[in-house]
Amino acid sequence: MKLKELLKKCYPTLWLKNFEELREAFEAKFMFLLAKLVVKSAMIRTESRGSHFRVDYPKRDDKNWLKNIIVKMEGGETKIRYESI
Repeated sequence: MKLKELLKKCYPTLWLKNFEELREAFEAKFMFLLAKLVVKSAMIRTESRGSHFRVDYPKRDDKNWLKNIIVKMEGGETKIRYESI
């Protein structure tokens, strides 16, 4: 199941008994968001480097990917930029 589908299925149906469960629900939502951003940045990087390995791109590519991928949410949208090392 895709992360987006799992979040849509589980999050709106939560039934909370106390503030502790509310905190846990918010933490779970943010964990889903973080997982989404990590997966998105991993799919952008078309190479293998360090602990990031892709079967479809098994080699390191310093010419195109000697940089960091910066991913963040702004106004509910994913913004991606690259930062040279």
